[in-house]
Amino acid sequence: MLENPISNSIIITTIAVVLAFSALAVFLIKKTKENK
Repeated sequence: MLENPISNSIIITTIAVVLAFSALAVFLIKKTKENK
């Protein structure tokens, strides 16, 4: 098994983007509920 730092960094970046997007979505949902 050869290590591939490029694919590893892509996976880490993808996970980070997904987590950031999820956190932003939750924040917007909570903010919208507070406004109602």
